[in-house]
Parts: sequence; structure tokens; C-alpha cells
Amino acid sequence: MRADFYSHCLDHPRLSRALESNLYNLSLISSPQIRDNIEKRLALAGSTAEDGLMDSLLADAGSEPGNLALLEHALAQLWQKDGVTRKLLNNTYAKIGRLQGALARHADEVYANLREPEQELARKVFLELVQLGEDAPDTRRLVPMKDLLVLGQSDQVEALLMSLASSRLISTSGVEERRESYVEVSHEALIREWPRLREWMRQNRDELHIRRQLLQTAKDWKAYKKDPADLLLRGGRLETAEAWLSKNPDAPELVRDFIVAGTQARNEAAREKEEAQQRELAREHDLRRAAEEQLAQNYWQRSRSAYASGDDSKALHFAVKAICLAPALRDTLLLDLRDIQSPPCNRSWIMKALLRAPCSVKTRAASSRGVGRLRAFGTPAPDGRLVPPSSIKARFGAPCSVETRAAFSPGVETRLRASGTPGPGGRLV
Repeated sequence: MRADFYSHCLDHPRLSRALESNLYNLSLISSPQIRDNIEKRLALAGSTAEDGLMDSLLADAGSEPGNLALLEHALAQLWQKDGVTRKLLNNTYAKIGRLQGALARHADEVYANLREPEQELARKVFLELVQLGEDAPDTRRLVPMKDLLVLGQSDQVEALLMSLASSRLISTSGVEERRESYVEVSHEALIREWPRLREWMRQNRDELHIRRQLLQTAKDWKAYKKDPADLLLRGGRLETAEAWLSKNPDAPELVRDFIVAGTQARNEAAREKEEAQQRELAREHDLRRAAEEQLAQNYWQRSRSAYASGDDSKALHFAVKAICLAPALRDTLLLDLRDIQSPPCNRSWIMKALLRAPCSVKTRAASSRGVGRLRAFGTPAPDGRLVPPSSIKARFGAPCSVETRAAFSPGVETRLRASGTPGPGGRLV
């Protein structure tokens, strides 16, 4: 186990106790030990290294533990090119880019030999094989092969994986008891030393972080039998997921179903909230309407009482209040006002109250010029005045006596008698 991962084991009590009794520390291998190991391996194969090559290799490797993987790759490249001559050469070492450039150059060569669709698939594969570091360097990530096959057409992805594995950029392994294959990058140094991969990571780090969080949460959601009350995304997290999904139509089906379920749950909650608000508004409206109708009935009774006692002014006053409060009861609250003598202000109130809604109006006007009749349909002007055609003005320009019957429903009429002079535009003043 790598020392930089050892601290993570301490978070698991049983594993921590097991490590205490089974711990053997491997110290950093020294340069003389590295030289001895390489030379003995070459001797077993009947080969040697050109003078100065071992010194160059050890100088480039330095004391960084991560450089051992680069050294391994550089030696493999040297053997692939010089193994047939049984002698590893300094010139070949320079051509492969020495220690730091050998792995990156090899990766670039493999990538350049892929067709354009394969290059895009390769980009997706390598991004999936990197474990994002949280306040730590990025490391390689072991991924089930089935999770990589969904990145494109499964047969094309599988062929690409085999090609990358044969080029020693990735490695595959299997777990027999689980009958599952796994994939990882062959050298973790590839993550650190391949500029193209580092650039991919820089461009896609945020997107990868969101994708993997969504995938893990979606798996938990599925494991908990898709309980929307506990695990579905809400608020800003759901909006972020929806925005991510709109840019990633090739998202895993499980992640897509998970986000859609969150969207549906949010819409259903909004619909239920709207229905509850509408029910509350309707209830408040009914209560207010009932109170207004009760008050209107009270005003109407007071108007009847005033009319019976001969107080026409109060009768008109309370009648207008009743009709204004409860327009829906207008037909049942009509009062025969033909013989009530009232001030002009009360007549204005009556006109505005009784003629608030569209109605059928019959007008009979009598003056020294003769008698005429008019039938009109429509709604009175905003100021409550009747607007007869211009013929009224032509035939009754002088002061006249006018009787108006306004029918608000079949068989029910209200009569209003007034005297005056048609005003500008033929309006009855």
C-alpha cells in the first residue's frame, strides 16, 4: 500500500486494527539498489547497457518515488527498441525523450494513430480513469469495464480498450468471483507527465466532479428503492444537475432517470402548492362574498324600512350600498324607484350601481318637440351616464323628461325617471 493512502485506512476501525498487526514498511529504494536490479535483469536476458546510460537513468530518476514508474516505462521502451541487439543505447534513450518525455511521447504517438472518433472516445476513457484529488494529487482510478462501455457504442469502446491495453497505456484485470473486468491506467505517472491528459483534466474537472457526484447519488437512490422523499435532488442542486444534463445528452441512463425524477417531483410539489393556494383563495373569496351578501341584505332591509317610513333619501342611500356590495344579487334587490324624489347625487349613485353590468336599456323621452323611443344594448360609460345615439341630441336638444327602463335579466326591469338636457355627444345629463 502506498504511504500517501495509509491515512485513509485509519478511518475504518477494523481495517486500522488489522494493519497494526500486519504492517511491514518498505523504505525508499536507493540508487545503488536500482542500478543493481537493472544490471542483474539485463544479465539474465544476456544483455548490457551502453556506458553512461545507467548514470543518465539514475540521474533523471532522482529521489522522487513517483519517478520509478517513469523509469519502468523508459526501460520497457529501451528494451522494445534495442532488445534485439542485446544492448541498450544512449542514443535510443535520447530519441524516446529520456525519462520525463518517454511516457508522454509514447502516449501522443498512440493517440495520433487513432481515428478522430476513436480519439474522442479515448479522451472520455482516460478522463474516467483519473481519480480527482481533494487537496491531493490526482491518481489512477479502477473502473469497471461495463461503466466504460456506455461511453459510446460498446463494440467500438471495447476495441479501443484492447488497443490501448496492447500499447501499455491502460491495463485490464478481472475478479473471478464477481465475473467482472476492471480497467486502469498502466502508469500513474501518465496522469502527471502527459500534457494532453493534464489539459483534458483542466478543462473538464468541474464537469467530472458533478458527473461522479450525480452517479454516486443516483446509485444510492436506486439502492434505496428510489425513495423521492429522501434522496432526490432539490433546489439549487437540482438546477445544477438539469443544466449539466442539458449539456451531456450521453449521460448514463441511471443518472438521467435520477434527474428526471427530481424534476417531476419538483413540478408535482409546485402543482400541489398552487392548488392549495387556489383552494385557500377560493375559501377566502367565499367567506368574503358571504359576508358582503349578509351586509347587503342588512342594507336592503334598512332601505325598505326607510322607504316605508317615507325617507326617500335614506332609502336610496342604503339601496345603493346594498347593490354596490353585492352586484350578484342585483336582480333580487331591485327597488321600484319611480316615485322617489331624490337629490342629483343619489341619482348618480343609482345610475352607477344599477347600470354597472351590460344591460338592455329602453328610453322614452318626451319634450315640446315630441315623443321618441330608443332601445340600446351595451354597457354605460365609465362615469355611469347613458350614451344614446346622436338622434336623441337631434330630436331632443331641448330640456325633456326621460324615463329609462334597464333590464338586467329577462322579465325584470328597473325604472328611473329624470329630467334634464342631453349634453355633448347626446349623453343624458
